[in-house]
Amino acid sequence: MQTSQYTTMHYAQALLAFTLLFSACSNSSSDDDSDTADSAGMMGGTSDIVVGGSMSAGGTESAGEESGGTTIIDTPAGESMNGGEDSAGESMNGGVEAPTGMCDINEVTVAAEQATGDGGNLSYTLRTSTDSPYNVIQIQSLSDWNGPTSPGVYSLDGINYADCGLCLLAYTGCTDEGCDKTLYAQEGEVEFTAIGLATGDQVTAQLRNVVFREVTINEETFQSTEVPNGQTWCVNDLPIDQELIDPQASNCEQPNINCVGDAVPDYQLLSCATGELTSAHSLMDQEGKGLWMVLTAGWCPACRDYIPQVRENEPSLTGDGVNLVYVLGEDSSYGEPDLDYCRQYAATYGDGALERFYIDYTSDGGFYNTFLSLWPYLGPNGEFALPWNALVRSGMYNYEYVHGDGASTTLNMGINSLINP
Repeated sequence: MQTSQYTTMHYAQALLAFTLLFSACSNSSSDDDSDTADSAGMMGGTSDIVVGGSMSAGGTESAGEESGGTTIIDTPAGESMNGGEDSAGESMNGGVEAPTGMCDINEVTVAAEQATGDGGNLSYTLRTSTDSPYNVIQIQSLSDWNGPTSPGVYSLDGINYADCGLCLLAYTGCTDEGCDKTLYAQEGEVEFTAIGLATGDQVTAQLRNVVFREVTINEETFQSTEVPNGQTWCVNDLPIDQELIDPQASNCEQPNINCVGDAVPDYQLLSCATGELTSAHSLMDQEGKGLWMVLTAGWCPACRDYIPQVRENEPSLTGDGVNLVYVLGEDSSYGEPDLDYCRQYAATYGDGALERFYIDYTSDGGFYNTFLSLWPYLGPNGEFALPWNALVRSGMYNYEYVHGDGASTTLNMGINSLINP
């Protein structure tokens, strides 16, 4: 099959059950089995920011997710990160604060922190308390957008969120229901004395004279706009010293997340042909040895190119061994696709094969049920690529393959494995 362009979007809603910290969205292009983000600072698709596993009305987004959806690692209770006193809630500013009255918040308390890397991008997340409400600082270095890849001093001055390669966001007033405000840093500098991008590397840095200002972020242009008289947070001499961890590892260790190799629980999809709910297991149990699932959305241009390719190549790839279905998560306006929309979409791109088209959309958003049952293997910024492919073996319902899991298995190899176990 030819390679195709992939559109990357953030999946905020399905993460609610996974206690993730953040999420972000980008556009990307890649070959058949790898994602490479090609926009930075990026938010796209839906328009919310996820913090603590919930949505907040922050800005726009599809949310800038914490490094690939991993959970936060607690530092020892009360440990000071700057060598100061070890009382709980110790300030992280090294005793140097912004000028009096300049900012609404003038210190940082570290209750938990984590850094992850995927070989090309770096994400660091800090949480100020293990209880609600809490504040969060997130730093992302995006190499595809000229983010830092070597030690040095990097200025934040005057760089809009839409253009940043080194992106600093903050969220305040956070609870399990979301965060009150979104802030972005366009002032100050970050000095990296060590910066790795791969799992096991070390990142050592210092934030100096950084000022976060409350913003809104346009979901189409990703432009950040300062809120008049909005909240401000001054951060000076904040040290970072972390080893990068695998952004996926801790997710797959959680009991309610189903990764490749795990059994897939049953869930419901809406048939575009009948208008009735259909068991996903029943699709896996149809004649053949497995299920090939392609996730798509009405707004996704890469999907419109990909589906005809799949239709053309499927007979030679699968024979009678694999049942192919398409799951539509959103319409062209990022909203709920109704039956009429799905049927028109199938007629336009799927050669009218209505029996193969299903809808997965709930009040929590598109693809919600699918991603509760099959972990989507989010990228370092919380993104996943559309079209999204997954394979499940019939009978045992084993999750065999997913686009973006970092394994060397290709889609063609996975299909062959289902047909010839």
